[in-house]
Amino acid sequence: MERLCLSKTIGGRNERKRKITVLFLSVCLLLLPAFIAASPLRTSGHLQEQTALSRYGDNTFADLIGPQQPVQQLFDGRLNTEYQRGNFRFVTHNELLGVFSDAPFVDDEAYPQMLRRDVFQTDDRRLFDLSKTFLVDENAQMAMRFDRLYAEYTQDALVLRAGRQAITWGNGMAFQTLDLFNPFSPIEVNRDYKVGDDLLYAQWLFDSGSDLQFLFVPRRDVDTGNLTEDQNSYGLKFKGALPWDIEYDLLVSRHYGEALIGAGVSKEISGAIWRVDLISLEADGENGGISLVTNLDYSWTIAGMNVYGFLEYFYSGVGTDKEHYLDPPPDLRERIARQELFTLARNYLATGLRVEVHPLLQIVPTHIMNLDDTSGIAQVQFRYDAASDVSLVLGLDVPYGGQGTEFGGLALPPNDVLLDRGERVYLRSTYFF
Repeated sequence: MERLCLSKTIGGRNERKRKITVLFLSVCLLLLPAFIAASPLRTSGHLQEQTALSRYGDNTFADLIGPQQPVQQLFDGRLNTEYQRGNFRFVTHNELLGVFSDAPFVDDEAYPQMLRRDVFQTDDRRLFDLSKTFLVDENAQMAMRFDRLYAEYTQDALVLRAGRQAITWGNGMAFQTLDLFNPFSPIEVNRDYKVGDDLLYAQWLFDSGSDLQFLFVPRRDVDTGNLTEDQNSYGLKFKGALPWDIEYDLLVSRHYGEALIGAGVSKEISGAIWRVDLISLEADGENGGISLVTNLDYSWTIAGMNVYGFLEYFYSGVGTDKEHYLDPPPDLRERIARQELFTLARNYLATGLRVEVHPLLQIVPTHIMNLDDTSGIAQVQFRYDAASDVSLVLGLDVPYGGQGTEFGGLALPPNDVLLDRGERVYLRSTYFF
């Protein structure tokens, strides 16, 4: 929910983008009757509301612009539809999104460049502008968007998809190295749906169980609105198996003009699953090289309760030191701006548990620590299934660390005002249909 995806209205420089979008939607509408005639419409979705209370300290940025204990409400209505005709499938996910707060939304220019975020993620880089913001003021924003809009063709060993969709690569739990396309933030508290991208995707399944995947993501330059080669992504990933029950992934990619090579391995060890992903980067300077994530997870029972836990280490090949958090190297700054990386330093440790204290109630504590500056964030969720179609989540986020640390708060010049995350408690309710 923190990473709601929508777009601001884009001006005249994107007229060609609008024409392409209209053409794409027109083709979809022309094909729609054939799908409807062939099979019944299948629908699903949810209505979701989250109310959060945050608390910030004195001399913080939040203290200067609004109340120290602001209340924020998030709304997400999602309608998923699917049509099937033989080997063809047409999928749409439409969202109505809103955010309301008694603290004012702040213009991006008020933040350091690498920390700037729109209230809603935009479609500025994407091929199609499938979002419309229709309410924007100091304390409220609302929009509607398509998060999925794709056509799919399948045969026994072949999958082809074109349009807005979500693809996940890699074996990370909290952190990702091989997942280059809209990964979740390590501290994201709502992972129901990953953000979709406009792309072409193909998968070939081998009789051995291996598979080969290819994708192409065309993108626009955010300054000109034009499709440019240096913004595109191409990826090819092979998944296979070795003796001794070892699975592996091999990845080659051209991503924003950068050549990437990655690999991943997973194996069962005494009931636990060990995984490691690494990727070679073309980053400049002393930080260039390898990014790596490795984790171990295991399930067991305690006093009749099902328990799951994981331990994960992440190394960022483009991370920087504490003195450069507010002015990081270009490679790090660009990845943060593209929201494919969410961390500043190099070394991180993540741990998590999921305890099923009752068939309807789970307690999920997680902890993420920056090993370089010893700051971190502790999070806990209480997940309760109130009915077969209703879920409730009560959560608490508590960041910690000294001044100038990643999670403790960055000191903004010239008066050392802290840009901190603040403590937060929230209640999220979801009705599924």
